Amino acid sequence: MKRIWIGITIVAVVLAIIFIITYTKEKSEVIKIGAILPLTGDAAIIGEPTHNAVELMVKEYQKNFAEKNYKLELKVEDTQIRPSEGVSALNKLITVDKVRFVIGPMASSVALAVLAPANKNNVILISPSASSPALSADDYFFRVELSEAQGAKQQAELGMKKLKYKKIACLYVNNDYGRGTFEVFSETFKGNNGKIVFEAGFDEGTTDFRSILTKVKNLRDKPDAIFIVFNTEMVYIIRQMEELRVKIQVYTTPVFENEKFLNELGALADGIIYTYYGEYNPNTPKNKINEFVKKYKKFYNQKPGYYAALGYDATAILLEALLAALPDLSSDSVKKALLRIKYEGVSGSIMFDKNGDPEKPVILKKVKNEKFVIYE
Repeated sequence: MKRIWIGITIVAVVLAIIFIITYTKEKSEVIKIGAILPLTGDAAIIGEPTHNAVELMVKEYQKNFAEKNYKLELKVEDTQIRPSEGVSALNKLITVDKVRFVIGPMASSVALAVLAPANKNNVILISPSASSPALSADDYFFRVELSEAQGAKQQAELGMKKLKYKKIACLYVNNDYGRGTFEVFSETFKGNNGKIVFEAGFDEGTTDFRSILTKVKNLRDKPDAIFIVFNTEMVYIIRQMEELRVKIQVYTTPVFENEKFLNELGALADGIIYTYYGEYNPNTPKNKINEFVKKYKKFYNQKPGYYAALGYDATAILLEALLAALPDLSSDSVKKALLRIKYEGVSGSIMFDKNGDPEKPVILKKVKNEKFVIYE
């Protein structure tokens, strides 16, 4: 009889354990994370690696949330780097998917367009790369990219003090990012007694720059360099400079650090100088970066670049804030957690000021022998 009761007790305990495990799994709460990125069109060149990095980081953090009985679910929408598409993408995430925490957008013009619906619905946005100064001081907007209020300012100063440019021609994409960067650069450059000898804006997606470049070539007041602010148009500009024999030093922005540009331009890219925000270098011996590069190459069969690093860190920071805020996942609670974070990421050390802006060093890099290297 005693054995029977022992047997019944063991069965009861086993059933209880099974019930608890099943009940716990059924009660695991899903936390939805959104991403709005340019996945089609010309801007997919920066959107795809960012998406890969976001996806990779969400996979890595699943175990951290599982320990607290939560599960992450990633919802991704395409912005095509167009403001209207960005608004539609965010509205879909908010109304259909019930998402309140979003990675992106990447472009400043798209970010500015989605601020209104994000604020109306108390949605946290953390952008990997939007850099317009106009984005500072928004309630729920954070970014891991340096604001051009600092980035473009330091770019102008480096151009004058380290590269010794006194006269410069400027081409910029005619959107919020391009205009904002040019305005800060121009104001700083002229404020330090530099001279802007030529300036011209161009529409996003422009492929023919021959008319503009001919004007630059024929300038009587010859510039020391041509400063180019672009989204995806650089390959056309550089090829047409070679075609027209426009022999002027090219100085550009961190957007240029993308392996696809090197693949398309080959030796034509050699000598291009650009600024770099932060400390990410896929060839660095730092362990954290090496681990990231190794994981990324394993899953996607390519080396991660600048935007992949930013996407990776943006996602990690958001997920760290969510973990810190649990179980209170209100927007205000997560915002407070974000403002307290100091994160050692692959793109450098990141912490936010009261405006949701990071501080980062600005350095010079260049292309040498078809590779991105530190400028010395």
